[in-house]
Amino acid sequence: MEWAPVIVTLIATLGGACTYLWQKHVDQGNDLLRQKRTAYINLLVSLNRHLTERNLDNLSKLNQARAELFLVASDDVAKSVGSFFTEKRLAKLEEAETGDVSNPDTLLDYYAEMTLAMRQDCFEKSKFEINDARDCMPIAFSNEDDRMIVR
Repeated sequence: MEWAPVIVTLIATLGGACTYLWQKHVDQGNDLLRQKRTAYINLLVSLNRHLTERNLDNLSKLNQARAELFLVASDDVAKSVGSFFTEKRLAKLEEAETGDVSNPDTLLDYYAEMTLAMRQDCFEKSKFEINDARDCMPIAFSNEDDRMIVR
């Protein structure tokens, strides 16, 4: 009996199965990365809208974006987002009690850390550091007419 055709068929079948499984693994990783990017963009856009125009619709979209983010975000991103919103809540309480926020740059630092964590999660080889993130931030927080605005 000639074994060569049987061996070639087995090798081709095994090679095809391995290629299929590897490609499926790569596709799942790419899909997760796409979901993360979408969730991160949705959160930042929703946050911007909420800060510039506070209403129930924008708050609802922000909360939805936060929930979606926590389903796909890496641990570092989830922690940095949680820290930002904790600091935002503390700044809001301080402003309600004293009429001012003693260190508004702290909130910007947390925002920079949050966006940097998102960037590093999506671009593993990113050389960005926290100072780069601060310099590139397209926003600044300030109070006008009793509401937080984004510039």
